[in-house]
Amino acid sequence: MSLEELYPCAGKTLQIGERERERKPRVADIYDKREDMLRRKRQANIESKLTEVETQRMIDECVNKRIKELMEKKDAEVDAEVCRRVENAKQILERQMREELQAKKAEMDREMAEQEVGLFNLLMATFISEMLPSCSRSVLASNLVSNVLVTLPASNLTSKHNGCSAVLHSLTVKEG
Repeated sequence: MSLEELYPCAGKTLQIGERERERKPRVADIYDKREDMLRRKRQANIESKLTEVETQRMIDECVNKRIKELMEKKDAEVDAEVCRRVENAKQILERQMREELQAKKAEMDREMAEQEVGLFNLLMATFISEMLPSCSRSVLASNLVSNVLVTLPASNLTSKHNGCSAVLHSLTVKEG
C-alpha cells in the first residue's frame, strides 16, 4: 500500500475548515451544536422576556406619570372653580348684607327722626306752657299734648316720652 492510500491527505495542504468538512461529524459534536443552539434560544427567550418586562415597566411608568399629571391638572381646575364659586357667593352675601344694613340704617334714621320730632314737639309744648299765662297755658298744653300723642304711634313712645307727656299732663291738670 502506498502512502497516499494509507493517508489520503498526504501531500496535500488542507485548511482547517476543509479538514473539518472532510471528516464526518461525530455524535458528540452534533450534541454539542444542538445544546449550544438550545442554549442560545433560551438566552434569546430570556432576553426577549426581559426586554418585554422592561418595556412594560417603562410604559406603566409613563402612563402613571401622565395619569398623575392629569389628576393634578383636574384638581387644580376643581380648586380654581371652587375658589371662583366661593368668591361669587361671598360677593353676593356681602352685597345682601350691605343692602340689609342700609335698609336697617334707613329704618333707624326714620325712627330717630320721628322720635326727635316727637321730643321736639313735647319740649316745645313744655316751653310754651311755661311761657304763656295760666288760662291759655292749660288749653294750649292740652292741645299740644293730645296732638303729639296722636302723631306718635304707641310703639315709638319710650319712657322719655311717657315722662314728658306726664309732665305736660300734670301741667294741664294743675291749671284746669
